[in-house]
This record gives sequence, C-alpha cells and structure tokens, in this order.
Amino acid sequence: MKAIFVLLHGAQQDAGVWALTRRHLRRQGYEAWTPSFPGHGIGRSLPALTTIQEMALWVVQNLPAKGSPLVWVGHSMGSLVALEAARLCAGYTRALIMIATAYPMKVAPTLLAQAEHSASSAMQAINRWSFHAVSEQRMASNLRMMGRQPSRSLVTDLRACDEYILDEKGPEQITCPSLFVVAEHDKMTRPSSARHLASRFPQHDFVEISGCGHHILSECPQACGQILSRFIQTL
Repeated sequence: MKAIFVLLHGAQQDAGVWALTRRHLRRQGYEAWTPSFPGHGIGRSLPALTTIQEMALWVVQNLPAKGSPLVWVGHSMGSLVALEAARLCAGYTRALIMIATAYPMKVAPTLLAQAEHSASSAMQAINRWSFHAVSEQRMASNLRMMGRQPSRSLVTDLRACDEYILDEKGPEQITCPSLFVVAEHDKMTRPSSARHLASRFPQHDFVEISGCGHHILSECPQACGQILSRFIQTL
C-alpha cells in the first residue's frame, strides 16, 4: 500500500504553501493531504491551537484515511507538529521529513512582542528574513498568504514554537527513516540547530540546500522536490 503524505504548514501560513510540493508528489502517484490548522486557511474563523502538541493531536484526529501508512512532512512550525504526530502514530508512520526545522525553535522576545502589538509589521519582518535571494514576486505572494490569516494567529503560532519542549526520548521513539532538509542561509531556523536535532534520530539523512533561505518551498521548490524524490525512492 502506498503511503499518504501529510504536509503541515508553518506559522501564519496555510495549506496553499504546499501547492508545488503536492503537484510534484501527485505526478509520482502519491496522495497528499494538506490541512490548514484551525485559525488558518479555510479554518481561519476557528481559534488557533496554542501548542505544538494540540496541533499534532488535531491532525491525527482528522486524518482522512485511518490506518494507512503515513509520511509526515512539515515546514518550520509544521516540522515540529510532524514530529509529534509521527510519535502519536508510530505504528503507521513510514517516514518523517522535517524542512527548515530547529530545536529548540526559540523566537526572539522582540519578535514576539512585535507580533503581539503590531502583527502587520512582524509579518513584514518575517517575510524579509525568510528569503535569501530577493524575489519581489515570491515575497509578495508569501506576504499575501500571511495576511490572509487572522493577525492574532501569528503570536499564537510563534509562542507555540518558542514554548515547545521535545520529550527527551522522543527522537529515539521514531525508528522510521527521517529526512532533514535545511537551507544554507536560513535566518529563522539555523542549520546547525537542525543538524544537532537530526543526530538524535536512529535513521536520518541530512541535506542542506545552498543559496537558499528559510522559505525553501517557495525559494527552491525544484531542489526541494528533487531531494524528496530521492528520499522517497529509498522507502
């Protein structure tokens, strides 16, 4: 049975961020589910969940196909949710893919305060920091996506990342293959932090994309797709 890919978005984003990745997977014959967390996307009218663990439980409870083998894929905040969901569904998890991740995923107090009191300016700052090679079109598209979400969701998401604590034995419980994809010029989640996290997983691959910033899915979609394809072939 082919695995279902569960693609989990980052802070102040929604399922639309996975459009290119989803298309890439479908061309290879894989089904992908791309939910938007409550407080985002089609669920923007709902209150945002306040912890990574709550988000993971929500995803698991809403899986469209119970009992199917799963490949968890998450970007930034979504990578932490994917990690927690993989632990909850260890018996069905075929692989874990964490893109632009870090642990701990601490957020600067100044950014948290800015998100609390001036979400719009915080979004603009995050958008600037998310790209290495400046592309007005990509940056404008990402800012529009962030602006579509309720402004209050931003500080809620950032706090969830900042306050997340990984169970000490968590990585050891994930015995399936795992892949870490990071960007050379990521200013939001440093590659060195991701590398340290990856070293705690029994089976892991680690790939760094050169000349790319935090928003790998938008800035380097082709390179990311090729990396995923090579990894999928090993499963």
